Amino acid sequence: MLVMGCQKGGLPPLPWAEDEPVWTGKDGSVAGLDSSDRIKPTIIPILDAPLGGVISVNQPLRFVILDFPLQAMPEIDQRLFIYRGEQKVGMVKITGPRQSTHIAADLVEGEARAGDQIRPD
Repeated sequence: MLVMGCQKGGLPPLPWAEDEPVWTGKDGSVAGLDSSDRIKPTIIPILDAPLGGVISVNQPLRFVILDFPLQAMPEIDQRLFIYRGEQKVGMVKITGPRQSTHIAADLVEGEARAGDQIRPD
């Protein structure tokens, strides 16, 4: 039973989260060291962008419900952009109310679908 409690959970990835690595080193070599002493490049996933994602859309009333599970909640009246893949498709204005990691926003321009990414420009 102890082994089962230590196993990693099988949570599905967030639909808007991408595992794009970020290069944080230089060329992987250091002056004065031979090739056997080379420093290995460090690759870390981006945790800052995207900030969150669209989880629900009310098109007739032009508002969306956003989820920010890993980031700080945006400020009221803050404007953020909606991306589908790498294409900007709209803009939202954070209005509230806030509940847990979810917050409501007005759809100012463009369109939104569940699964779209939310991030600053």
